[in-house]
Amino acid sequence: MRRALLLFMLVSSFIWADPLPWPLDIEISPSGSYAEFRGFHFHTGIDLRTRQKTGFPVRAIADGFVSRLKIQHRGFGYALYIDYPELGIRSVYGHLEDYAGEIGAFAQDKLNKMDAFYGIEDNFPANKFPVKKGQIVAYTGESGIGPAHLHFELRHFDDVTIAPSSVGYIISEKIVPKVLGIYFEPLSPETCINGQFTRHSVPFTKVASNSFSWNQLVKVSGRAGIKLGIVDQGTSGSVMGVEDIQLFFDGKKIFQRSFNLISYDENVETPYVYDYHMSQMKGMGYVYNLFKWPFEKNGISKDYSPWDGCLDPNSVGTHQVKIICRDFCGNDVIVEGPVQIEKSASIESPGDRQVEVTNLVFTPFCVVAEGKIKPITPQLKSGNDHPEKIAEKKINGLNCSIPEIGEKVFPAFVFQNRIDIAFPFSKDLKKGVKCANEAILPPLEFFDQSGGELMYENSIKMVFPKDSVNLPIVANLKKIPKKVSTKLKVCSPVWQFQPGEAIFAKPVSVEISEFSASPSKQLGVYEVNNSGVPSYLGGTIENSKLKFSGRNIPNFVVLEDSIKPEIKFLGSRVLKHYGPVWAYHVSDVGSGVNDDGYSVKVGGKKGKFDTDPDKSEFYVQKPSKNSGKSFDLEITLSDNAGNVTKLNEKRK
Repeated sequence: MRRALLLFMLVSSFIWADPLPWPLDIEISPSGSYAEFRGFHFHTGIDLRTRQKTGFPVRAIADGFVSRLKIQHRGFGYALYIDYPELGIRSVYGHLEDYAGEIGAFAQDKLNKMDAFYGIEDNFPANKFPVKKGQIVAYTGESGIGPAHLHFELRHFDDVTIAPSSVGYIISEKIVPKVLGIYFEPLSPETCINGQFTRHSVPFTKVASNSFSWNQLVKVSGRAGIKLGIVDQGTSGSVMGVEDIQLFFDGKKIFQRSFNLISYDENVETPYVYDYHMSQMKGMGYVYNLFKWPFEKNGISKDYSPWDGCLDPNSVGTHQVKIICRDFCGNDVIVEGPVQIEKSASIESPGDRQVEVTNLVFTPFCVVAEGKIKPITPQLKSGNDHPEKIAEKKINGLNCSIPEIGEKVFPAFVFQNRIDIAFPFSKDLKKGVKCANEAILPPLEFFDQSGGELMYENSIKMVFPKDSVNLPIVANLKKIPKKVSTKLKVCSPVWQFQPGEAIFAKPVSVEISEFSASPSKQLGVYEVNNSGVPSYLGGTIENSKLKFSGRNIPNFVVLEDSIKPEIKFLGSRVLKHYGPVWAYHVSDVGSGVNDDGYSVKVGGKKGKFDTDPDKSEFYVQKPSKNSGKSFDLEITLSDNAGNVTKLNEKRK
């Protein structure tokens, strides 16, 4: 209610007011939208292009005062916060090159006294730095993270962020969002979608400039939800999110996600609004969950209850689903198609089969064993009963046995020689499942909100803190045969945690005890992608064990990084704030180099330097005196694994 009131008051205050000006005088071309997916957080502003250049004036959007100034190496870099009391909002400008006028003089004077490039975070009263509408307050840059652009953000005074479109910042363009995928997700153990227990991707076609449809009837029994992969590219071809998505069932709106207000506390829920894994896959766009998880607490779908948006399993019959999606420029795209809700079938024809499982798929509520039916030679009841006819007989259940528990029938689907078996998450799966005396499901540990530990022999221990598991899961760890493409020494098998798509409310810790190297700082944990390419996750050695943590546990491997970082001279440059510098390129094939890994001496004295990780560059400030003179440079570079490179040379 409070969020709705805030938004109503905010929008109402601008209805009769003069339109607010953009903070830039150049063309307005967004490269990032409000509330779009950024992994484990929302993007809380909009990014505006600056022609791949720096130094464009940034203006105050109304009368107000500078309330805060912050200069940090990463993050927003040079950032400026301006409060507008009459509007009830605050603007944040990030990645600036510099501040203007008295604000800039204040910042530079303080940095000079600190003998530093960063480290200011000051708050100011209303009378310290008052500003007028249209006044130049700063200049665009590329400080902090990312290339040259302006991060433009609006907030309430309690720092709840506001979609700029809510107060009239709307770009005039008519390019509708692009639909990239429609998915039906099983959301109960018994859910079946078009004869399968797993996620179903629906083929669709474009029927008009702003309309898409699927013609294939999607048959659903049990609770299911819809996910929509979509991207707004605008006129610039960027990958951006949308402002509003509404889901209709036979013309009645059953769910809506509106991206108008987001607090920083809600960042933890980003992977509940979006599908975390699918949204990171190439060509899938941002994949939105068009239903509300029972553990969601954000205000993006504040008026809805847990599981709202799911297709009603009791509405047996054929229905029409429609999705209306609107971007921040007011352009709509419509996606619609038929669904048939079917009554959940009871298991009426359980069968006995010998099964060869080829793959396990974890859904939110069950693990699905996909496999092949082995050839069978049944006893013939009559001369007309042929073995191949019996093997083709349809079944919707499979007789299995659970060690120490006994016989149990699990839902199954057979198509020709293929079979899918669904095992609902349960403590009963702890010792695995057999069929015809052969193991078809490995032992799986059950975890719920109480947490617990998962062990793999004496090699690995995973710890799930209390309340880290949103919905009950079954899980295991296993070694997978994957080649790692790296120059580093491979010190462990590639490990796979299942369910790999699980997103935890709190970080889960992983403790690795066995690896083929002595415990040292050179050991690290690396994620291994589908191509076998590793990327550094982290890891610390504690009591001879390697530890790391995360809210999602990807495939990982232990690597030993004994390769020194490399440094290469690029030339002399003149940079804002630093003046003349010597520029170097830095590369490291392993764990990377942090800012505290650099040490510089110029002419035998401690030198001043800075880094730009986005460009893998490193800058040494030239002495202000004795211009043209050659200096002895001593550069020491240490990566996160403790490998040290030293460079001694003369430079003018």
